[in-house]
Formats: sequence, structure tokens, C-alpha cells
Amino acid sequence: MKTFIGKSGFAFLEERETRLKQRWFHYSPPETFAHTTFRSPDWLLWREGQHEAAVAAMYAKTTDGVRENDRTQIWARNGVRASRLQVVDALSLADPGSPLNYLLTYLAVTHPHEDRIIIDADSCTAQGIALPDVDFLIHDDDLVMTKYEGTPGVMYRDLYVNAAPEHPGQDDDRPAFRRYADLADQLLAQRQALTYTGPWAGQALIERLQPR
Repeated sequence: MKTFIGKSGFAFLEERETRLKQRWFHYSPPETFAHTTFRSPDWLLWREGQHEAAVAAMYAKTTDGVRENDRTQIWARNGVRASRLQVVDALSLADPGSPLNYLLTYLAVTHPHEDRIIIDADSCTAQGIALPDVDFLIHDDDLVMTKYEGTPGVMYRDLYVNAAPEHPGQDDDRPAFRRYADLADQLLAQRQALTYTGPWAGQALIERLQPR
């Protein structure tokens, strides 16, 4: 296992993304965004309760739109299966101004064509599925990288490579990789039964404000 601190982990993943050939899978639990402070102007509006203005701002200007579109086109040409799986819980969704409600709205506006799966944590509990409380990404059949706040305000990422150790005495990352990959496969296989079907704060605003 290798740990990246700060922006280095994001840079490592970003450099690999255009070279993927099989899979991009992103899992996020509600805890990932429970205490997040976003920096975009639309988040500031959302946080102040100006949800309609926030959604209008999302539509007016998407700061990462060009990069995301380029990445999506490259993945489509390479045959990459890209899925974003977001777990939601009743407590986070009950607050219209929560970071989780903002995130669901932001992704629906800025990534309208991605395979985004909203999973109900209560349904997983009822099915006996133990969900990790750490965010993780899978690249092809090569690696898993987790993401968590190692120290206040600093993002840490642990890298698990799906390969035998290079040197004697090194930890074998393959069992950890397999646990995350198997969970991803399990959730995708049961996506219909586990999908959250209730409302979230931005749905009606998106239907009313989206360009025609």
C-alpha cells in the first residue's frame, strides 16, 4: 500500500484516466461529504439557502465541463465502463441544504449522461450488505485508491495495486483490491433492488430550470 497526501493522489489518478481500457468505478458513502466545504460559487449559494440560484449557476457555468466531456469521449472510444455509485442516507437527505443534496444536484446538472447510481443505505442494511465508510475508485483491473480526510482539511489516498509485491517482505495489496472490486460487482449486480427512489432537494429545481 502507498499513501498519497494532498493533491498528489488526484494528480496520479488524473494522469491515468485517459489511458483506461476497461473500467472506471467511483464509490462514495455519505460520510465523504458530511463535512465537506466546496469552493464553487454555486455551493456558496446552496449553503445560504439560495437553491434556485445555485442550480441556475450550475447550468450557467460548469468549470470542469470541457475536461469531463473530453474524458467521457475518450472512455467511449476505448470501451471503458464508467459508473459512479453514491450511497445516500435518510439523515443527510432530510436537510435540503446538506452537502449530499448539493452533490446529487450538481452531478445531475453537470454530468447528465453518466451512469450514476444512487444507492439506499437502508436497503443495503436490509440485504445484509456491509458498506465501507471510505470513498474509493477502481481503475481497470489494476488498482483501487481510497480517499479520506487524514487530518483536518487534508485529503489522504491509499493505493492498493492488483499485483504481486515487487520485493520480499512487502505487503500484498491483492486481497484488499479484491474486497473492493467484489463489493463494486455486488452493488452493480443488485443496483435495481438497492437504488434509492425517494426525492432529493434539487430534483424539482432541475426539472424547472434545465435548458429546453
